Amino acid sequence: MATAKKLPSGSWNVQIFSHYEYIQQPDGSIKKKRIYESFTCDDPSTMGKWECERMAAEWAYTRKDRGRNITVGEAISRYIAAKEGTLSPSTIAGYMKYADRYYGEISGTSIRDLNREMIQLWISSLCSSVSPKTISNVYGLFNAAVSMFREDFHPKVSLPQKRQYKGYTPTDADILALMEQVQKDEELLAFLLMSISGLRRSESCAVRREDIGNNCIHVSRSKVRDKDGYWVIKDMTKTASSTRDVPMPQKFIDLLPDHPGYLIKSDPDSMDRKFRRAVADAGLPKFTPHRCRHYFASICHALGIPDVYVMSFGGWKTTSVMNRIYREELKDVSSKQATILTGHFTEMTTVQDKMQDGSL
Repeated sequence: MATAKKLPSGSWNVQIFSHYEYIQQPDGSIKKKRIYESFTCDDPSTMGKWECERMAAEWAYTRKDRGRNITVGEAISRYIAAKEGTLSPSTIAGYMKYADRYYGEISGTSIRDLNREMIQLWISSLCSSVSPKTISNVYGLFNAAVSMFREDFHPKVSLPQKRQYKGYTPTDADILALMEQVQKDEELLAFLLMSISGLRRSESCAVRREDIGNNCIHVSRSKVRDKDGYWVIKDMTKTASSTRDVPMPQKFIDLLPDHPGYLIKSDPDSMDRKFRRAVADAGLPKFTPHRCRHYFASICHALGIPDVYVMSFGGWKTTSVMNRIYREELKDVSSKQATILTGHFTEMTTVQDKMQDGSL
């Protein structure tokens, strides 16, 4: 139990640790600050000291019991509310969707009654209907929320192994065919051109005409859903490294709408649906706008552009994410590289044959 200290005024005072506050610094780092609850008794006698310590002990006991006795659902709701000012609207909206869909019976369980078996059974119940990636995200929210109220919460559970998605990455020929297909739709053409430049859906729908010039697109905003499901423009991108300048040839810039303001008035979901219909109408293999981002990264690598510049153009924070997800083999580029390789060995053996027959 904390011991009261006598103040110069003669009163007794006790300070008890309450919680941490996380304060973002100007340089983007997070500072962890300890917050204390203070109790004071004006009686200068020993009885006053005991009374001060009693108040502090009672507060500490009831606070501990109150924090550990909330349900999983309450912990998640309070966690989301606490993070609302520091996370993006789309992240908060995603958390709220998870809270409504995936916690089932465990939502009503007191966090102090949680055990490893209970959590593992809940995770296993999700495996038949939910993807491994979503389960990982759902568990991440659960773990962070419960840990906010239970510092001793460190369960060791098994999550399903993530499956590597292998979708179709468009080729140069696919992109040219799609450009021809969407020529009459200015918004869709702009969406396609920005997608093949490595922009995310949310970023493409937040580009203004004044963001384009000197053969590049300045990316600094994104269009996302807020917690109420409405589309909003936020003056930031997915990560700090996503604010960037992306090269775009003048020939592509000339194809973009020339009206001031946002080039695309629609929201990302609407553009996604229009894009998929255009792909089908062009008779191309199915691929989404995001696969154009894969195309962009793969083309950069095929052209021999160093990773540091590919990361800068695409807005990736680390090479590990970029390489794990986006560096893929393009069929047409692979064919060209195979021709170069076989040509090298053919030339090598031709030289050997000439040396053997004396013609060289």
